[in-house]
Amino acid sequence: MTTFYHVINVILDVIIVYAFVSNVNYFVLMSLGFFVLRAQRSTEGSVERDPLFKSRLMPAISIIAPAHNEELSIVQSTRSMLQLEYPEHEVIIVNDGSTDRTLQLLTDEFHLFRSSRQPLHNSSGEQLAALGGAALSRG
Repeated sequence: MTTFYHVINVILDVIIVYAFVSNVNYFVLMSLGFFVLRAQRSTEGSVERDPLFKSRLMPAISIIAPAHNEELSIVQSTRSMLQLEYPEHEVIIVNDGSTDRTLQLLTDEFHLFRSSRQPLHNSSGEQLAALGGAALSRG
């Protein structure tokens, strides 16, 4: 009976050592992959994008964001959309009849002016506001 327990203990020890060695192996491979990908991304990532961003074949895009009573986050959201890394883009914020200070905050923060482009209709609701913004977009 003692030999049986001894064999079981040896088998369990082998399984534990195998699990430990394989986990250490996976950790080493994951660490190496992390550093290789990080080095590759920092050297090649911007190099591959630059010709693409300088190409005249990249279409202009318009980002349309309806805003209804968004005074708490509209400045941060707009700033994030303006900081996109894209060669030619415009950001259209459609004020959908806000009753708070959404429009005033945008005007003060980004020195906005009234556009000469007018919407096709006075819209209410996010979907109609997005459609109105799409009609005004250039991209």
